[in-house]
Amino acid sequence: RLGDGAIVFLHASGQEERVFERAKARVNALAVDESGVVYAGLAAEGKIVSVDAGRVAHTELDLEERQVLCLLAGERLDLAGTGDAGAVYAVEATRPAEAMYFSPPLDADSKARFGALHWFGDGKLLVKARCGDTLTPDKSWTDWSADLADGARVPCGPSRYAQLRFSWKSDAGAALRSFELTYR
Repeated sequence: RLGDGAIVFLHASGQEERVFERAKARVNALAVDESGVVYAGLAAEGKIVSVDAGRVAHTELDLEERQVLCLLAGERLDLAGTGDAGAVYAVEATRPAEAMYFSPPLDADSKARFGALHWFGDGKLLVKARCGDTLTPDKSWTDWSADLADGARVPCGPSRYAQLRFSWKSDAGAALRSFELTYR
């Protein structure tokens, strides 16, 4: 059973400051770069999160494998090793021309009409959606929608699953904190 993962800063006074916490996502690996950014590799999610000097947590990478087992940092995060299939990732210093995040397929448990989509964060994100009736997106799924405005209805007919694609193409400094998608 996985416990809850957390990054806790311990002040000289002995006071604890919890700066990151995620239920059912044990922290398997930690690294600190030369500027003091803390990186954590999570079990069960395949994510690497960072906490910067301002105590703000960011998702750095969302890897295919479920477990991040080791991290190496110098001037920045350099390498990440994962379990399951086993892989080593070299982390490039430059940002890609277009960073994207694909949500996992969101399950409504039965056919549903997806409604309003809201996302929370900073800056301008481009968001698209698609829907289908299989857990793994395939040719039966709809094509990606046109860009959606915050609060827009996801333009799919009745479907069991929806998937969202967030793009940082228009604002590389944007941040996604969370999102909500209603359905009935």
